[in-house]
Amino acid sequence: MDGYLWYIAQVDRLNPDNQVSPAEAELMVRAGKIAKKVGGSILDLGSGSGNDFPTIQAAEVILPVLAVEPNRFTWAKAEAQAQELKLSVSFAANLEEVPNESCGLLLTRRVLCSVDDQQEALQEIFRVLKPGGVFVFIEHVAAEEGSPLRVTQEVFRPVQQAMANNCDMARLLDAKCGQDGLEMQGETEKAIRDMPWSNVEVVNYEEAFNGPLSPHIRGLAVKAR
Repeated sequence: MDGYLWYIAQVDRLNPDNQVSPAEAELMVRAGKIAKKVGGSILDLGSGSGNDFPTIQAAEVILPVLAVEPNRFTWAKAEAQAQELKLSVSFAANLEEVPNESCGLLLTRRVLCSVDDQQEALQEIFRVLKPGGVFVFIEHVAAEEGSPLRVTQEVFRPVQQAMANNCDMARLLDAKCGQDGLEMQGETEKAIRDMPWSNVEVVNYEEAFNGPLSPHIRGLAVKAR
C-alpha cells in the first residue's frame, strides 16, 4: 500500500494541472469575499502535492490554509509549493481531524470523483464549514448517458482508477449496499444539491483538450448562517 501511495505521489508531482482559468479565478474571488466575512481557515480537500494552491491564492483573501491529504508522501512537495507562493499551510490526513464549523472556505478540485462515498464526504464538508461559509467545487463528471464520450469513459474507467488513485471518470452513481439491498445515490451535481445549502450555483462546461475528462461542473454552495 505504501508503495502505491508513493507512486501516486510521484504522478501528482508531475501533474501540470495547476493553472487557474479566468472562470475559476472569478469564482474564487467571489468565494474569497464570502470567506473574508466569515473568517476561519481555507481548507483544501485532497491537496495532493499542492497543485491547488494557486487556485486558493486566486481567492485574494489572507486566511490560514489547511491542506487535507491522506497521502503523506505528497506533503513535502506541497509544503515546498506553499513556500513558493508564500502561503501559510498546515496539514491533516483526513477531515475527521478538522473541528466542526472551523472553515470559511472549502475547495475540492477534482476530488469527489475518487472518494469512496460522496454523500459521506459532503456531510463532512458541511460539518467543517462555518455558518455562512462557502464550498467551492471544480469536478469532472460523467458524460451524457449513451454518448460516444460516455462509452470512452466506461472503457478507460478501470485504467484511470488504477493509475489515478481511484479517480472514476464516469462517476455517475454511487452504489451502496444497505439493509434493503442496493441503494443508488445521485450523480455528483445532484449529491451536492441535495445538501441543505442556503444557495447553490452550478455551471456545466467542457474543459478543452482533456479527452474523456472534459465534462466538468464548477460552482459554489453557501452554508446557511
